[in-house]
Amino acid sequence: MNIRFVSSLTPDDEERVAPGVLNALRLILDTMPLAYTIRIETATGRVFQHAHAGTEAEPPAPGTAAGGANGVANGTLNGVSRPRTTVS
Repeated sequence: MNIRFVSSLTPDDEERVAPGVLNALRLILDTMPLAYTIRIETATGRVFQHAHAGTEAEPPAPGTAAGGANGVANGTLNGVSRPRTTVS
């Protein structure tokens, strides 16, 4: 499945919103035993990505929304700046 999201966000807004979108998708998909990769590339070329191996999902720790500080569990939310590249 390949999902493309186009919006009227400014490049600065994309930089602020992208980590939250990535985290929200991660929280939904990590509850399922499937392998996936989420990759968000902003208009400025910054890349935010997260991969899941498809193993049994662990439930969040009691008393937390996502099991970690600011919704990031076990340091799996990765914001990586990379120049744009084209893969053939």
